[in-house]
Amino acid sequence: MEIKSIYGYRFLSEKELSRIVRDLLVHVGLYQYGKYFGYTGYPEDRLKKELDAFFEKAVPYICNAIRRNGGICFHELMEEYGNYEEALSELNSMIENFIHEGRWGRYVADLLKISRELYDSKNYDIREKILLFDKLVHAMHVAGKYLGEYSYEEASIFGLDIPKIKKEADKILMEKIGLKI
Repeated sequence: MEIKSIYGYRFLSEKELSRIVRDLLVHVGLYQYGKYFGYTGYPEDRLKKELDAFFEKAVPYICNAIRRNGGICFHELMEEYGNYEEALSELNSMIENFIHEGRWGRYVADLLKISRELYDSKNYDIREKILLFDKLVHAMHVAGKYLGEYSYEEASIFGLDIPKIKKEADKILMEKIGLKI
């Protein structure tokens, strides 16, 4: 597993991160399919643990994307302030300031909100964790919002081709639930 270090954070190799995202997409799909059809598609406790582990790995990616656009993620604010209320107040102030910057600022504000959700995710129920996972997988840095200029790999905060990974996950999911593609 190749690890790169930027700004003191550890980043997984693209191959490892792609595998983790693909597997989680499959596990979430199995869990949701099982809930919908009334059988255990994937154990809830196991999925929660896997999502929590992914959220920990996602922190450097979201913080890096926020930093590149002039903000400070919630984890870093907590390190700086040491107090949840003060860090939250500063984060909300940054969000308001970015929102006033127009479309670009709203994208950064969304990343800031996701960073706070990541911090609070340990207390989330399974539905909230799945929604946060979906937000993270689809999160793009500001430049990534202009997809005419950038590929999916360049747009994703993870540097991954998410549509390609989703197609792979869909194939695996369909095989596991016994549907033909």
